Amino acid sequence: MTTTAVPVAAARFALAATLLAAGCSSASAKQARDQRLVIAALTEARDAVCACTELACAEDAEGRFADFLLLHVDRFKKLPAPTATAVDATATQAAQLDSELRTCKHRLAEAARAS
Repeated sequence: MTTTAVPVAAARFALAATLLAAGCSSASAKQARDQRLVIAALTEARDAVCACTELACAEDAEGRFADFLLLHVDRFKKLPAPTATAVDATATQAAQLDSELRTCKHRLAEAARAS
């Protein structure tokens, strides 16, 4: 991934968090499948980023996840909007995965700056 693509990947990745936060407990079967699909892809992205030993590897893994989201964006945009009072297990899981992925990427970024 090129240096100019990194901000684009970050923007795409932010889209994932937005789409996942849109989940709610009353989702239809199709919406529930879509949520599981995004969670599986985010889990795979987290695992790939955390397995990396170099920042470029992590950026590539994050970019693959962003490309997945862009490929399915029309499908995921149909997930319901969040409510202010409901705490959704899917959104909580997505936030945890996102936090773990960012922690791994931050570790690699810090190591790259230190070397």
